[in-house]
This record gives sequence, structure tokens and C-alpha cells, in this order.
Amino acid sequence: MTRLNFRPADEAFWDESDLDREYRRQLDVCHTCRLCFNLCPAFPDFFSRIDAVDGKMEMVTRSDLDSFTDLCFECKLCDLKCPYVPPHEFMIELPRVVLRARAIRAEKHGVKFGDRMLGDTDRLGQIGARTAPLANFGNTNSVSRYLMEKVTGVDRRRLSPRFNRPTFGQWLAKNRPPVPAEPRAKAALFYSCLVNYNDPSIGKALVAILDRNGVEFVAPEQKCCGMPAMDGGDMKAAVAKAKFNVAHLAPLVDRGYDVVVPSPTCGYVLKKEYPDLVGTADSESVSAHTFDASEFLVKLKRDGKLESTPRSDLGEVSYHLPCHYKAQRIGNKYGELLRGAGAKVKVVDKGCSGIDGTWGMKKDHYEMSNEVAARMLEEFGASPDSEACTDCLLAGLQISQGTGRKVSHPLQLLAKAYGLTY
Repeated sequence: MTRLNFRPADEAFWDESDLDREYRRQLDVCHTCRLCFNLCPAFPDFFSRIDAVDGKMEMVTRSDLDSFTDLCFECKLCDLKCPYVPPHEFMIELPRVVLRARAIRAEKHGVKFGDRMLGDTDRLGQIGARTAPLANFGNTNSVSRYLMEKVTGVDRRRLSPRFNRPTFGQWLAKNRPPVPAEPRAKAALFYSCLVNYNDPSIGKALVAILDRNGVEFVAPEQKCCGMPAMDGGDMKAAVAKAKFNVAHLAPLVDRGYDVVVPSPTCGYVLKKEYPDLVGTADSESVSAHTFDASEFLVKLKRDGKLESTPRSDLGEVSYHLPCHYKAQRIGNKYGELLRGAGAKVKVVDKGCSGIDGTWGMKKDHYEMSNEVAARMLEEFGASPDSEACTDCLLAGLQISQGTGRKVSHPLQLLAKAYGLTY
């Protein structure tokens, strides 16, 4: 066994007593180690609780475990720092335990209305895109934000992503470049909800770069990766989305296409979670052939198939390395690409942005989210004249809100280096 059982199709996944034993087993290891004491609010909160009972795990209450479940925002940084992750015999994977706990709680008590809304990003995105001017006005109007806070739990102070019409998918259907006569590679784009409904310019930049480099690409029918649904405990909805995506991606993988993703969270979920969420050979195949967009471009570069970008005047770039990018354990491919394009790259890597899907958007966590982001924002403040950059759109919102700066995606800067318009 290389990972813990995280298959919702297995009856044992939904066993609340088994979850309780596993939760306590893992946290018992964690409190004797404490390398994660400063990564997020969940660990220091739990350590204070178990210290109050002299380290006796049997005295930890259900309320203590629920607090950890609520305070974890699934950044995955503990997985990166932990010396006991699989295949170590201790098998510590707390983020997966938390997702399982949320799923069992939702199965028992129902998914909260706000979580159900926020977890259905396709429905929200479709409505927002169709009514973009009105939706964007509502996202900045104090009265509508107050009502939104009451209905969804999203803090009225939180900067929200703008909606775009047409969506990226609609734009691509009318602006697809011709297929190269002799393709250098083949890519199936999993472009993500945020690119599709909120910032199609990122997808357009990727299309322009792929076209410039002779990559044949397709954009199959797709749904949200499922992470927002898992955040709210709606595991059944997440599994349904995962099965849909695997069904549309696997045939393309069989035909030699790599799945290319410009969003770190979606890439993480397709790579790391789909094999268990779906549990088929097709999901394993999709996982093995999924690449972050930067990872795919560097692969082309190392195979001699990527055109060199001109030594452009990108100047100094402050690049925030997102948590879910790091969790894929692929290094810093955007840093390599941007340096190759002539940029002076400063990697901003002090902690998380504190948004993490829907967690940092909510009123309950708004202040904690800002505290988590403080170290990251301080680094951006130390380089006020640099280009602010990250490939996580939600982290970009936090940076914009905390610094007032415009934030670019690395793909947009690479397209600029190529001199491409999109």
C-alpha cells in the first residue's frame, strides 16, 4: 500500500468509527512531531487542545477533531513537510482524513446550502458569465455583497473574481487555430472553471503559446475538477464530476494526448485524487498523463520542441509559488521558463495565500485567511516595482486585495515574451 484508502466507493470510507480511530492515530503522531506548527491555524489550535489534556489522545473530544476539520484549508503543505507520509509505516495523510471527515459529516447532516452553492462552480460560472455585467456589479455593490454573505457565507469584504462573457470555451470554439501539419506534441486542455468563467485571457495565452510551438490541442467537454465540492463535504458530487472528466479525457490519452492544466489545484486533483475518486484503469491513465502547463512546456523544451523566447524586457517578476503547485512535487517550472524569457525571478515562497478554494472566502475564516497571507504579502511589499505573478487565480485575488497590485499569470508573461497577441 502506497497511500491510505481514500475510495468513496468502498463502504469502509463512510465508517464514522473507523474515521475517528484513524483521525486520532494520525494526530497522535503529529503532536509528538510538530513540524507543522506554523503552516496553518489547524495545527496550533489542535496542539493547544491536546496540551490542555497533557497529551492524552483518549481525552481529545469530538469537538476538538471537528475544530481541526474546520480549520484545515487543504493547502497540502503538511504533506510536503511531514517525514511520515506514505510509504512510511506511519502513513500520515491528514488532508485526506479531513476531506473524509467532511464527507461523512455532510452525509450525516447534509451539505450546507452555502457549501453546495460554492461547490457547484459550473452552475455559478454559467449564471455569472451569462449575466456578467450585472453579476460583476453585484460583486462590488455593498447591498448585494451583504445579501451574498448571508446566503453563501462569503465575506462581503473579500475581493471576488469577475465573470467574463464569452467564456474561454465559447471563445475557443470560434477561434481555434488550425491543426499543425506536423504537430510537435498533442495536448488535451483541462482549462479549469476560473479560466473558463473568470479569466479567459489565461487560456488564450496558453492557446497562443501552444499554437506558436506547433502543438496540436483539443478542449474536450469537461466539468469542475471536484475540489470545491470536496471542500464542502459533497463527495458524491465530486466523484460524479471526476467520473465525467475521466470519461472524456481517457480516450484522448489513449490517442496520445497529454492532459495540460493551467490551474495548480485542478492539476493536483487530476493527478493525485482521481485514481481513488474514480478507481479505474482510465483514472490511473489520466493521472499519469496529466501535466501542469509549465511542466508540459518544459518537457517540450527539454525535448528540443519549444521555440526559444526572445530576451524580452520582462524585468523583475515576483512569482508566488502556489501550495497546490508545490504539492505536485514538480519543482518550479514557471521559474525556469520565465528566466529563460529574460525575467529576473524572485520566488515568493513564505507560506500560503490563505485563500485555498472556498475556505478563505468565507466570513468565518476571513481574518485568519489574512493572517496566513501576511508573510506572503510582506514579500510582495518588499519588491513594489516588480511584476506580481502567480498561476493560482485565487492567490492572485489575495495579492491584489492585500497590495492593490495587478497580478499576472506566468502564461501571460510568457506570451508577452513571445510577442504574441491573444
